Amino acid sequence: MRREFLCLHSATTTLREYPSGQASDEQEAKTSRPPRRREQEEKRRLAVMSELKLRPTEKHRAGEAREKKRNSDGEAVASGWCPVYTHHMRGKTYLGLFVAIVVLALSSRSRGMDPARQHSQSPETLTIGRAMEMFYGNYDAEKHESVASLPREKTPFRAPGEEQMIAKALFHAFSTNAGEGVFILVTYAVPADEGGFDCHACAPTIGMAVFSQEGMQWRLVDSSRAVTISGGWGKPSTDVRVVRIGPKRSAVEITDIWTGQGETTKELQLLIPWNGTVNVGLERIIADDNKGLCGPDGDQACYANHRTVNFVHEGIANLYSLQLKLTGTDLPDSSAAASAPARMVRGVEMLRFDNGKYVQVWRRGDLTTIDHAVAKQEGLK
Repeated sequence: MRREFLCLHSATTTLREYPSGQASDEQEAKTSRPPRRREQEEKRRLAVMSELKLRPTEKHRAGEAREKKRNSDGEAVASGWCPVYTHHMRGKTYLGLFVAIVVLALSSRSRGMDPARQHSQSPETLTIGRAMEMFYGNYDAEKHESVASLPREKTPFRAPGEEQMIAKALFHAFSTNAGEGVFILVTYAVPADEGGFDCHACAPTIGMAVFSQEGMQWRLVDSSRAVTISGGWGKPSTDVRVVRIGPKRSAVEITDIWTGQGETTKELQLLIPWNGTVNVGLERIIADDNKGLCGPDGDQACYANHRTVNFVHEGIANLYSLQLKLTGTDLPDSSAAASAPARMVRGVEMLRFDNGKYVQVWRRGDLTTIDHAVAKQEGLK
């Protein structure tokens, strides 16, 4: 504190201007100061400089001389030099030089870093090829396919046994699951020996995998190589999309269309990731008609019906319930005459999410002819 006061005093002190022939007491004290006192002050100044490890330069001595000199107006000329201030500025200079050297060293190290090491510190980019390799354990980048042992399906009904299958990517998307960003991959697989797998009911096996990013890496969290079957003639259905089954939950919706003997049927499947696997969470007929068979020359009355699918925010807070509304016409009752017109059908069904699947809570109204045929498979009551 004393050194700072001496510096402030020496940098700011001036002599006030007085009328000609007059001098202040302060001036008289300074001009009449005994030599011995000046020597004592000089010793104290040198002691301060020694403590700060400073040595006066010629420039500083010249500053002292100017300090002692008085101009014709009676003002003292400040030297502009202060040991404490100079010491402080030198510290700043050294600190700035040190920071510059450190920054230069770090930048040189970054430029000379091994590119492989720099890449390992970046988030992994998940490509379809990489996802297929993680899912099946192998991937041919030239053929864009993987090989796996999966159930062979030639009909809509499950068949026992497995054989070597060729799997390819069908659909992929980024979404969220359980509140985390995920990558969804849907695949289809057909026998490696495709001979004979080209019938109307030859449906590829559908697989699905969900990946989640943890730190710099992607991890496979939910998967099943054989969730369901979809398509025909050895080709998969291409009507695939991601739907929300809750504020933080996603599922994959596959719509499949079957045609045969003049009748067209549309089926909806929901593939739901759950507890490490993927479930068929819902399977429903959502449209049916016989436009290819009925008419004036046909043996049946024309009919067409469909169901609308609505997700309803009720029940479990984080998962939506499902409402299906049936409208349209259907074949007349079996007791009616063959020439009887189509009957009107109306109905509402409510389903609730339960442990990875949608189960029926209640139903009111009609069922269609095809509903009765698949009631057991779809859990209809």
